[in-house]
Amino acid sequence: MRTAGIAFALVALACGDPGAPAAPDAAPGEDSLADAGAPPTCAHATCETGAALADGCSTCVERVCADDPACCADDWGERCVMQAAIACDEICPAVGEAVVDPELRATARAHAPAGASHTVTPVLFVPSDLAGGQLVELSGRLFAELALEGQGLYWHVTGGRTFALEPIVTVVGTRTNDEYRQDGGLREEVTAAIGRDNDGAHDTWILWNGGGGEAGAYAAADWNPPLSYTAVLGEGSLFSHLAYVTGDSAWCAHIVDGGFRADCEEPSWIITAGMGAFVHELGHTFGLGHEDDHDGEVPPDSFMSAHWNYFHVRSPETAAGALSETYKQRLRASPYFP
Repeated sequence: MRTAGIAFALVALACGDPGAPAAPDAAPGEDSLADAGAPPTCAHATCETGAALADGCSTCVERVCADDPACCADDWGERCVMQAAIACDEICPAVGEAVVDPELRATARAHAPAGASHTVTPVLFVPSDLAGGQLVELSGRLFAELALEGQGLYWHVTGGRTFALEPIVTVVGTRTNDEYRQDGGLREEVTAAIGRDNDGAHDTWILWNGGGGEAGAYAAADWNPPLSYTAVLGEGSLFSHLAYVTGDSAWCAHIVDGGFRADCEEPSWIITAGMGAFVHELGHTFGLGHEDDHDGEVPPDSFMSAHWNYFHVRSPETAAGALSETYKQRLRASPYFP
């Protein structure tokens, strides 16, 4: 990720000493500081939408407009604010909220279960060599907001029930990212750090910063009754939302590796798969398998199928088609959905 420096304008002050020798003229072909002039002034903060910002008024604006000239020619809209998260040191407060469906978020706020016996704990996991920095902060902010979207979506899917969310927890690992990829142990380390045993009442929803396109759910083989499960997602699931909102394929570098990067533009399957992975893997923690594996009618856009189209169900109006009636009934009977 690129980071932006801070541009300082140098101003020459003439301190009036009548006895001092006159400053030499600029050499031929050179501009004096006075001739160079000050850089343009930014009309508003980069975190605010509004009129187009003057190209070069800050390093951040210069970089954003190099990628998207309309931000400095037409208007500085939400897309420009989002792209600033790529180019600048500052992460705007609205970045997290901008990627979630506002109605689903509002649903989660209004209908989150209180005092539930069964809960889900979202965990931002950061390997030791990736701790600190802008990407970690951004991952945590997006995860917190998208957890609310998932909570709101499940409420609409079931017709009025959803799971209880614990506050998000950050766990910094003891080993490097490559070591976790090669040797495993991530889930066990998280469980120990947050003090959650597989007691059948606490599921863990892990966002693995550095996991890229990883996605999976893990539990005992016996799903009846389901024990506590762990869903693990790489940050690619979150950044696919940013790729969708901004239209900037730079975020796709965090989603998958290799040849798939060239295809990482909406409405490609890798974006919608990434966006839906966070609710798909969570569904496994509630004891749901793949829709394709059970008898009965399967909605074409179910996010618990082996392949899904999250765009088609990501709203209160379309969420009813996100799961089969078989799976809706299973969720309504689950202690995670009081």
